Amino acid sequence: MREIKYRGLNEETGKWVYGWYTKLVEGIRRFDAIISDVDGELTRFYINTKETIGQFTGLHDKNGKEIYEGDIVSAEWTSPGYEEEDDSIPWIGDVVYSDCSYHIHQNKDEYAPTLSNCCIVSIEVIGNIHE
Repeated sequence: MREIKYRGLNEETGKWVYGWYTKLVEGIRRFDAIISDVDGELTRFYINTKETIGQFTGLHDKNGKEIYEGDIVSAEWTSPGYEEEDDSIPWIGDVVYSDCSYHIHQNKDEYAPTLSNCCIVSIEVIGNIHE
């Protein structure tokens, strides 16, 4: 089972924060926030732009970096039955959640195999759609 966690861009500091996603209500205002353990204490970070919040896919790239929704990845994949690296197809796109799984979205209507698909030979995070 994968670890459930999120990241979001803290616009006050311009840095990514990692932890649990929540909606906070203070009076009549509502906020999106990431709750994170900072030095043994739970700290909340307000996320002003909800679109920067992405969930951890449970997967790591070839360098051990965690892959989140909104990451831009460079992947090599093959068709089923052709798992040889020589037959791989290069694919660059952003990670999206759709149809109950994570995909590499390359353009408006086209998806690579899901990230959990055994046909992915190699994957590397090369950026994200927010920076």
